[in-house]
Amino acid sequence: MVSLARGDASGYYLPTMGTASVTQFMLSPELSGGTSCGMTAFPNSASSDGSAGGGPGYLYAAINQLAFGANPSAGAGGPGGACGICYKLTPVSAGGQALSAQAMTFMIVDECPAAPALQRGASTNCNQCSVGSTNGMGQNWHFDIGVDGMNSQQYSTFFNTATYGR
Repeated sequence: MVSLARGDASGYYLPTMGTASVTQFMLSPELSGGTSCGMTAFPNSASSDGSAGGGPGYLYAAINQLAFGANPSAGAGGPGGACGICYKLTPVSAGGQALSAQAMTFMIVDECPAAPALQRGASTNCNQCSVGSTNGMGQNWHFDIGVDGMNSQQYSTFFNTATYGR
């Protein structure tokens, strides 16, 4: 169960605790046009080799529509209220055990696209737009991890035996 903060005037909610689904995406290709939070480059002129775990060690994520706070993928503008917020995500094993030693804190730098045409083949993981709605993984919240910003140690630590975040 997720404990919700009070929604803002537009009806968006930020998760404060509970479980969430997690997928991976390549952030670097989105930087050229800017993310939904306006990020256009890695800090300090850092770069990625374009592979999962091939980055400079930045922990970035996108969050689903209900939590993002705006709907840039539908042309409604942004950035959303979630931009810059940090979440400590704890991976969960296939057996449901929290893998606390593998927890990491990720900053929200993008919206996980709500429009099916923009979901990069990720089915319906990002399109929760109302409280209580679930995604294709049965979760209310979703984090899409920018894996090409992570370095190899961060990537292997976070995703080793994990099935979803908490």
